[in-house]
Amino acid sequence: MPLSKFTGFDFVHITFLAKPQISDEEVIAIAKKQKRVIITHDLDYGEIYYLKEQGKIGVIQLRLSDQTSKSTQERLTHFFKSKKSKDISLNKSLVTISDKKVRVFPEKN
Repeated sequence: MPLSKFTGFDFVHITFLAKPQISDEEVIAIAKKQKRVIITHDLDYGEIYYLKEQGKIGVIQLRLSDQTSKSTQERLTHFFKSKKSKDISLNKSLVTISDKKVRVFPEKN
């Protein structure tokens, strides 16, 4: 079942918005323009957020031992149903979701 059905959020895969070999900078530009949060297994986005884009974009970085679609969807569904997801500014924070915990790095003050 689609993640959007459980969360109420509009999810779109980047390949529906851009060419297949899109750069990280282009993904960030699209996210800013469309006011989207980036959900990724790519650890580069956490570094980009921390070094350049802190407070300007939202990134959910997945650090899961099982990166299958099913496992990823289950972990994201669990996160979006949690109180923690409702208490943060997703569009300005870096959220790291691992198998056992969720860490949030809020925007700069």
